[in-house]
Amino acid sequence: MRQAVVARRNMLFMDDNTRMRARWLRTRSVSKKTIVIMSIVVGVFLADAFTKSAAQQYLPPAGAIYISPFLNLKLAYNQGISFGLLKANSTTDVITLLVFQCAILAALGYLAMRSSVPIERASLSLIVGGAVGNIFDRAVNHAVTDFLDLHLYGWHWPTFNVADIAISIGAVLLIWTTIRNTHRQGPQA
Repeated sequence: MRQAVVARRNMLFMDDNTRMRARWLRTRSVSKKTIVIMSIVVGVFLADAFTKSAAQQYLPPAGAIYISPFLNLKLAYNQGISFGLLKANSTTDVITLLVFQCAILAALGYLAMRSSVPIERASLSLIVGGAVGNIFDRAVNHAVTDFLDLHLYGWHWPTFNVADIAISIGAVLLIWTTIRNTHRQGPQA
């Protein structure tokens, strides 16, 4: 509150041009919400890029490295979207997938910025960060690098990466938040 009083008092001693610049700067400042969203997006992207780079550098091109009875590290390249669906075999296919993914990314980013619910913003930011990681990888390598191989009794889940983990956690949080908010509001007539 005191800062607002000081700012108003200082405005009295400014000429019109300086006053307009000060007002413009105040309206253009970055909000805490934006900083949190961008921190999550950039953090997920960097973690994903680092782990994919390490996987490409240190994992053998064939075979797997045993970690535990349910987890192996296995280098794979996914040319499609989720779980290898809609494989992109040509440059045109890759560009089409990238444009489609960027459109969805822009919509999710917009929703994250407009959301007033912190957990919803965080979940959308996780999804956007994971999507940015996979889009970047697809643009550079024409495929998404996967390296985590979950398995149980001979059944293997499709290999995945850190971006996929962030997208999955974000999706679960978003569904949970939607269900929770629906129950709080009660049935709609």
